[in-house]
Amino acid sequence: MSAVLEFQGVAVALGRREVLSGVDAAFAPGTLTAVCGPNGAGKTTLLKAALGLVKPKAGRVRLFGREPHHVAPDARAGLAGYLPQERRIGWGMSAVRIAAL
Repeated sequence: MSAVLEFQGVAVALGRREVLSGVDAAFAPGTLTAVCGPNGAGKTTLLKAALGLVKPKAGRVRLFGREPHHVAPDARAGLAGYLPQERRIGWGMSAVRIAAL
C-alpha cells in the first residue's frame, strides 16, 4: 500500500536558515505517528511542508500522491486539516471548539 504522506530528501529554509535537511519518511494509511523534538527542531516546518504551506528548497513531498504546493488551496483543504499554533486566529472560539467543528 502506498504512503499517505511521504518526504524524500526534503530540505526547507526559512530565510537564510536551513530548518530541515535531508528528511526521508513515509507514513502508511491507518497509522498514528508522533513527531517529537525540542523547540526550534523543525516540527512545525515539517507539517507546513506536508501541507504545502512552505515549499521545500530540495527534495519532494507527496500527500496522497500529489505535491501539495502544486495543489490549489481549496483542493488542499480536502486532503488535510490544520489548526495553526498561532495565538491569534480571530474566530472568537477556543481551539478545542474549532477542532470539534
